[in-house]
Amino acid sequence: VIGATIIVPLFPAIGSYWSIRVQGIHLELASVMFTRTFAFALLGFLMAFSVDLEELLLVLEQKGLPPHFVYGLLVIIHAFPYIRREVVQMKEASQLRGRPLHFWSSLYYIKVIFTAYHLQEQYEQAMISHGFDEKGKRTPSIIWKNDGKALGWMILLFVVGNSIGWLWR
Repeated sequence: VIGATIIVPLFPAIGSYWSIRVQGIHLELASVMFTRTFAFALLGFLMAFSVDLEELLLVLEQKGLPPHFVYGLLVIIHAFPYIRREVVQMKEASQLRGRPLHFWSSLYYIKVIFTAYHLQEQYEQAMISHGFDEKGKRTPSIIWKNDGKALGWMILLFVVGNSIGWLWR
């Protein structure tokens, strides 16, 4: 897992380095773009695979993201397994009939739309029965607070990193 975490961000970093070097621009600019691209790709990779999306959305709601947007995304996230199961059942049924469906078949899209519409009605009824009010104030089950230590460490890391970069020139 650690190897993939380091190797995957190398691809866009090498691509940005190579594209600058091919144009004949200075090695310094190419190396700066390599390190920046690697750092951003690594952070994105770590964020994508280490953060629970549901937890992230609930924290963002506490920080001010509109609740109707957050709960809409949560409905979509929770609906994916149902939609995937429906599509697999449809694919298996078509293979049993001897008429395989391709991924560009409009039947898949129609099935996904109908399944999503059916799930939307179920989620809407569930939210109403649980007393969800778009304008109402919610009390979260877990309250996320800003950690002063983490902020201090980030500032220190930023200052040290910039100091090393400035001295390296």
